[in-house]
Amino acid sequence: MSLASRRVYVPFRPVLGTLLVSSLFVAACSARSRPAADADGDDPAPVAPAADAGVTPQGPVAAQGYPCAVAIVLSDVCRRCHTTELAGKAPFPLDDYDDSQVPYGTRPVFESMKDELLARRMPLPPVTITEEQRATLLEWIDAGAPAGEAPDASCPR
Repeated sequence: MSLASRRVYVPFRPVLGTLLVSSLFVAACSARSRPAADADGDDPAPVAPAADAGVTPQGPVAAQGYPCAVAIVLSDVCRRCHTTELAGKAPFPLDDYDDSQVPYGTRPVFESMKDELLARRMPLPPVTITEEQRATLLEWIDAGAPAGEAPDASCPR
């Protein structure tokens, strides 16, 4: 058989078949994910967002964060080293409220923070902390490190 008599389109038949089957599959899946109309044929009511989407039937869910005064101290002092962006400079980040609640050894991070603040081992030089800032953190820790509401633009995370 010579090269001139060979059909060029034969190798493309499986590709075309695959494209056709894929198109049908996508069409069938998207039709299935659309809610069916009600008995009157009207469009269905909109589906409420999932609870974890930050909205409840009562309104937006307030995200947990550090209390504003604590967030300011962490931002000004602690996050010079304790951040995921500077991994390796500090043993744990303090970027989010949850970071202060995870275990560090046998206790939560915030309890280890108290030991370091009381012993005046933290922050390390050249970073400094005022007595007022130290007191803010210690009062928060002594209260059990409660969450605050999600900070607004005037309060760092």
